[in-house]
Amino acid sequence: MSEYTVRCLLCGQASVVSEKQADQLQIAKQGGAYICDLCQRRIRHECEQQTR
Repeated sequence: MSEYTVRCLLCGQASVVSEKQADQLQIAKQGGAYICDLCQRRIRHECEQQTR
């Protein structure tokens, strides 16, 4: 089983992604922008606060 290390674009936190996590694995293989779960929640919260 292969593992890939991806780094969050916003906070720089490194995460290890296994083949079981298909969506994050595609991001790692293509070299796209990875955003960790914590930053995703933070962005969603800020967007919800701005739309109120």
